[in-house]
Amino acid sequence: MLWPLAAVSLLATRWAVDLPSWASWPIVVAAMALGLWRVKASRCQPRAVLELLPEGWARWSPAGSAPMEGPAAAHEQWPVTTIRFATGGTTVVFWPDTLCAPGRRLLRRWARSATPVSPLPQFWMG
Repeated sequence: MLWPLAAVSLLATRWAVDLPSWASWPIVVAAMALGLWRVKASRCQPRAVLELLPEGWARWSPAGSAPMEGPAAAHEQWPVTTIRFATGGTTVVFWPDTLCAPGRRLLRRWARSATPVSPLPQFWMG
């Protein structure tokens, strides 16, 4: 939706006010087509997988990259949740509201399951 809005707002600028309508409307149509193409391209991309392993460990498998596994800490700061890996400093940010109810319960249980020897502090605010 941002592509058409950007095109329409571009038409409202000083330089575009004097454009004839036969020249301005193709810009809007091209922006809408580009936006639809981008939506289709993003839907076809493979998704990454986050696996919550026992004792505070997690495995992050981004599409097209090597998976990362190690101790991790969860932190919820509404509306997002972050999973931060101790090794490599990788942080995964996502919206837990997209999970089903059992998935949210599993995430909360996993966040509390860290061992005290974990290099990162575990804390949960949810």
